[in-house]
Amino acid sequence: MESVFVELLKDFTKQLGIADYPVDERGCELELDNGIVLSIVSEEEKKEIFLIAELGTIEEELQSKYALMMLKANWLWAETNGFTFSLDSESNIAVLQDKLSMENLSVQELYNTVELLVQTASYWKEQIQNQ
Repeated sequence: MESVFVELLKDFTKQLGIADYPVDERGCELELDNGIVLSIVSEEEKKEIFLIAELGTIEEELQSKYALMMLKANWLWAETNGFTFSLDSESNIAVLQDKLSMENLSVQELYNTVELLVQTASYWKEQIQNQ
């Protein structure tokens, strides 16, 4: 029997029109047309799902500039639609992320959140590239 998370992901990928997309207990990674890599990851013990949209690598000499921009955007989540900026310290990849409770999470709610995350990430990816 599949976990609630895997069933949710299968229903989600079916709604995206990619029903046969590989998903497992860890989640899945989707490479979108706009170059954003979206990871959907399960934290089964806490019954949470993490949505992580990669925006691109930030060169080390530019990290302080982008860190300030991301901190300002994170202020009260006003410029991020409620999502949170972060910088992966190992890969130097800027990400926009969210955390959802799996409890009573519907496929439509996941879809709507992912859609808004991708729209927001697309905007910020463009801002980062144009700096």
